[in-house]
Amino acid sequence: MASFRDDPTNLLAFVAVACAVVTTGIIARRELAPKPAPPFAASRRAPVLVDSQRHLARSGHRIGRESARLEIVVFSDMECPACGWFATNAYPQLKQRYGDQIALVYRHFPLAGHRNAYAAAVATECAAAQGRFEAFHDVVYGQQKLLGLKTFSQFASESGVANIPAFEACMKDSSAAAAIEADVRAANAIGATGTPAIVVNGWHFLGGATMDQLDSVTRALTSEKPRH
Repeated sequence: MASFRDDPTNLLAFVAVACAVVTTGIIARRELAPKPAPPFAASRRAPVLVDSQRHLARSGHRIGRESARLEIVVFSDMECPACGWFATNAYPQLKQRYGDQIALVYRHFPLAGHRNAYAAAVATECAAAQGRFEAFHDVVYGQQKLLGLKTFSQFASESGVANIPAFEACMKDSSAAAAIEADVRAANAIGATGTPAIVVNGWHFLGGATMDQLDSVTRALTSEKPRH
């Protein structure tokens, strides 16, 4: 029998059924201590296959093993509230349930309407240059409301960036722009119109994804029950 990994069309059918079940049965299945809801209206449309060879995961910043069965590529904006929900709630929940079977690939998609987003993307690249991408990612999203109130050097220091003068010099350099612009082109190429733009093993969730959708697809693609 063909698996979801062998035949992507099976995944599309699975998600369509799963979304219908979620819509009719979410109250009955709600946990006693419900998780925070995403602060955006997630699309109920089935995901679209945009990257059958998973090329999108070969660029950007990876959190997790190269050998992970499932790769979640997220085109994100450091100032976007929905991105903050994904970074601080959705992905940590998936990681806790599925462990090393999943990996996150972070790519930039700073929106013009967020005045701190592009500078935050540059700062992320500068922190990554000193091996502190994951820590910087977690610190900024954890303190997202302080963007524009704290300096990026302060965020960097709290993230364990060792050489702050080099970080500040990097912020003034234009070298980070190439990586950011490449990510923006990739997001536009798959039809992303907002953030977070989520692509799971090549499947793009148009308009965002709920926690139930992400968990259903992760469970299907890892072929293993989550750890509780």
